[in-house]
Amino acid sequence: MAKPINDNQVEFKKLFMKRLLNNVKIYTGFHIVMIRSVTMAVITHGPFVSIYDINNKKWLNHVEFEDDIILLFRHYRTKDDRYQTVLCKNGAVYF
Repeated sequence: MAKPINDNQVEFKKLFMKRLLNNVKIYTGFHIVMIRSVTMAVITHGPFVSIYDINNKKWLNHVEFEDDIILLFRHYRTKDDRYQTVLCKNGAVYF
């Protein structure tokens, strides 16, 4: 059952930001990885994967896929054999 509440019980700024965050997905994935002593951030946004060198504070690479990326995930074959994988909106999977 719905009940009325006072205006002072609602923080409209927080409500607006919560709705914005629920509807606008700026980044769909974020991982920290180390390859050959280089610490990198792997970031997915829209149809792009961007790789950032954290130590040197510079972008290393950007890759564009044919559709928006909905998920960035890791999987392991062995303890030292790790893969970053993207799942696109159209169902394509890339290692």
